[in-house]
Amino acid sequence: MTTEEQASPAPQRPFPTEGSTDELLHDPPDLGVGGTLEGYRRGARMRFVLIGFGAVLVGVLAVLGWWITRPRPVVPEYTVAPDHATDPADRVLHWESEGTARLGMTREPPGVEQIVLPDRVLRLEDGIDHAQVSVEIRAGRTVSVRTLTGRVHMEPRSEALEPTP
Repeated sequence: MTTEEQASPAPQRPFPTEGSTDELLHDPPDLGVGGTLEGYRRGARMRFVLIGFGAVLVGVLAVLGWWITRPRPVVPEYTVAPDHATDPADRVLHWESEGTARLGMTREPPGVEQIVLPDRVLRLEDGIDHAQVSVEIRAGRTVSVRTLTGRVHMEPRSEALEPTP
């Protein structure tokens, strides 16, 4: 190496900001920034979406909570002594009282298999083991029969009951 090469200063490098995109512009573009209220206005759509999502979520959680805590029908559990003989006539309930009643039927003895109302007879449908019905009787007539659980078959009383001699 010559002394001249040793004495020459190192080549000048440009500053890191020269010629790159982070330099300040002579004429900055108009970005339309209007201060803090402009940012608040631009976030309105996202706030609307989040509040709507929250409202739907609260509704879904309320319905889910109701569904989980709703009352379920209670099926009574009982056992019959093996020496207890049940007569088929004991498994028929004659209900002719005025007003509203909630009545249950089951195929297992000693439960009721048939309910006789003033003008109809209710029986369990085939394949159904338990059922509950709500009946309303006024002036010796059945006003309404509503099945609460299970399925029942309804027929007029004259056809359902055999005449007894």
